[in-house]
Amino acid sequence: MSRRVWRQLFALRPAPRQWPAALQAALAVAVPPLLGLVIGEPRWGSVGSLGALIVLHLPDRSRRERAVALPIIAGALLVAACVGAALGTALIPGLVAMSVIAVGGSFLAQALAVGPPGALFLVLITGSAGQLVAPAAAGGAGMSCLEVVASLAGGALLGYLIVVLPLLAPTIRARDRMIFAQRTPWRFAVPASARLIVARIAAAAVLAVPVSAALGLHHAAWVMLACLGILQKDADVYSAVLRGMQRLIGTGLAIILVIVLAAIDPRGWERIAWAAGLIFLFELLLRRNLTWALAVVTPMAVLLASAAGQSISEVAAERVVDTVAGAAIAGIVLLAAATGERRRSTTGSTHVG
Repeated sequence: MSRRVWRQLFALRPAPRQWPAALQAALAVAVPPLLGLVIGEPRWGSVGSLGALIVLHLPDRSRRERAVALPIIAGALLVAACVGAALGTALIPGLVAMSVIAVGGSFLAQALAVGPPGALFLVLITGSAGQLVAPAAAGGAGMSCLEVVASLAGGALLGYLIVVLPLLAPTIRARDRMIFAQRTPWRFAVPASARLIVARIAAAAVLAVPVSAALGLHHAAWVMLACLGILQKDADVYSAVLRGMQRLIGTGLAIILVIVLAAIDPRGWERIAWAAGLIFLFELLLRRNLTWALAVVTPMAVLLASAAGQSISEVAAERVVDTVAGAAIAGIVLLAAATGERRRSTTGSTHVG
């Protein structure tokens, strides 16, 4: 492995201060489960934390822009939840719906240049809602559609307040005015790079349906999520392959921490503190190095998912399988893309000659 690749995989890059965004994310993960414990409905709190993670959207935009855009994103997430809940344990229709949502959401994210997390949460919530409303006998959580949608909506409202309430402070309001004045206007454009990314995601979505169907209900969204994590950002093949390597290595490192968490088996307040601390670290590391960021966010996702009743070790084993399967699908798509590029380059050289 060359020194350049080694640095890209593991070196921490300089980044602007990230602690405000990290604190917002930690509050979004911690407050809904805390409220759930207080009212005696921990599952509502765990689901609510997914909705509250709208705080991760549009991090580079001013708070006043996010105040307008985040309700639209929250509405899209609730529609996705309704679709997932309506399909429930209908595995193949659910997977097809997730694929359509992944491609459509990615197209809009690329065209509007909204940046990460792109369509990830649309797919996650579609799959999660189906699993949450499925009966326990079918491997679900047995929640009602109303419980799921209301919990997500409550969490999204809390996440929205976490973003906009700081504007009450004069210093934050003044700083936000400066960010707003320097904003890039919203525009809808579909350059060639965006079309290429969406085409690759569409190809991966087609391949992900039979793979996810073979793995079963608990894997419904996660294979597609692994594909999106690799494919949705970079048009050039090298950068996309590098992201795939980071995802695999990061997940491998995460397993060490998950083993520790499984041994500790945190419950209640302790579990919430772990999840909040891990997503705080994720936000601090995300712009510095994706490998290390994934190493801490994967255990956080395991903690949230296991709150529905599965053990930490069970969820961790599933996420490893999903990551490997999604990375393999993305690898096949990127290999086909690289082969196509090489063929076009060879053909072009032949014509010039």
